[in-house]
Amino acid sequence: IEYLGYCGTVLANGCFAIGTITGGIIVFDTEGNIQTIYNTEAGLQDNTIHCLFSDNNQQLWAALGNGISLVQSNLPFQCFTEKNGLKGNPLCIDLFKHRLYVGTSQYLCFQNPDGSFETISGTDGQNWQLNEVNGSLLVANGNGLFEIKEKNAISIIESDGFLSLCSLKNKPEYILAGLSPPGNGLCLLEYNQKTWKIKNTIKGFY
Repeated sequence: IEYLGYCGTVLANGCFAIGTITGGIIVFDTEGNIQTIYNTEAGLQDNTIHCLFSDNNQQLWAALGNGISLVQSNLPFQCFTEKNGLKGNPLCIDLFKHRLYVGTSQYLCFQNPDGSFETISGTDGQNWQLNEVNGSLLVANGNGLFEIKEKNAISIIESDGFLSLCSLKNKPEYILAGLSPPGNGLCLLEYNQKTWKIKNTIKGFY
C-alpha cells in the first residue's frame, strides 16, 4: 500500500474519496479505477487529510494538517501547472490519438494517464502551433518543423523556424506555413515521398 487511508466519503457522482496520511485525496470509481488525485502537486495545501465531507452543493471539504480546503470536485475542468510537469507558457494544445499534447514557450509536452506531463526531447524553444495533417501530428517550432510520433519528435525541416501551419481545403498534400526570422514570410509545403518539403516561398509577407 503506497498511502495509508485515514478517512473517506461518497461523492455526489457515486465515486469514493479517500483521505490519506501522506498522499492527499484519492478519488476512484465503483470499479476501483482512480479518477483524480488531489495533493500538494495539484494545489492542495497539505497531503495529510484528517476528515472529508461532501456537502449539499456536491462539493468536497477536507480537514488538513494545516487548515481546511474546499475541493471543487464537481467542476468539469482541472488546472495543470508546473507542479504537474508542464514547463513554460502554453501556446497550443491538441488531443491526438487519445493523448494530450501541449506546446509551450519551452517544450512540447504530453500528458501521462496519471495527469502528469513530460517534455519531448528535441522540442526546446517556442512551440507555436500543433496541426493534424494526413493522420500525422506536426508542430511549428521556432527551430523547425517536427512530426510527433507518440513521445518522440522527428525533425522534418531545420533550415527555418516555423510560427504557424494551415492546411488547404481539398488539398491535403499542401500546407501554408508562416516562418519566423530570419526566414520570415509564408511558404508552401508539399508532401512528397513520405515527407514535407518547402515547395516555394510566397513573396510579399513579412
